[in-house]
Amino acid sequence: MTRHAVDRVFYLVPIIYAGYIFGAAIGLATTSVALPLMLPRALFISPSPTDALFEIAIVILVGLLANFWFRMQAKQVEVTEQREQAVEAMVTAQEKLRTQIRNTMKYENELTALSSLSSSLVQSPTMKQSLRFAIDVVMKVMEVEVALIFSLEEETNELVLMAYEGVPWEFAQSVDRVRLGESFNGGVAETGEPLVVGDTPDSRGDII
Repeated sequence: MTRHAVDRVFYLVPIIYAGYIFGAAIGLATTSVALPLMLPRALFISPSPTDALFEIAIVILVGLLANFWFRMQAKQVEVTEQREQAVEAMVTAQEKLRTQIRNTMKYENELTALSSLSSSLVQSPTMKQSLRFAIDVVMKVMEVEVALIFSLEEETNELVLMAYEGVPWEFAQSVDRVRLGESFNGGVAETGEPLVVGDTPDSRGDII
């Protein structure tokens, strides 16, 4: 190869570098700039213009092929990213759908439990059986391990424990009567407002 031929081959360096670093569009633009830079030497300086033009054609062809390959690779990466985003969006949508289904099933179970409770309160022959069934339904619907049902005794302004589940008999006996305004239970009964209580050092009767 002559010195001029080597110079023409070196034009591939900026062409390929531009396409690899900045993308195929910049690589093709670099190729279009390299062509007029090589033509004058090939036409007016080279001792063999035909060979020089052939070499220029080879350089331009290789540059074009390299940049088209870079473009295909970029498109493939883009398609892969779009596919991953689509899969991620589909997984998110499926998770939302499963959550909605679970919420719907939970809501239906609550409605079924409340309907059963209403029927039991009407059909049960005794208050004790009604309260026993009611406390089971409440614990199932609310997903709790402890439940106590109090009734307000208006003559004494006290809450009387009517049914319980999940606590020892001794504890139930210690909270079988609670005055209005005393402890959390008494406060709720007095105000009529619901109350959520975290851990407390003195939880005697404070199961809301």
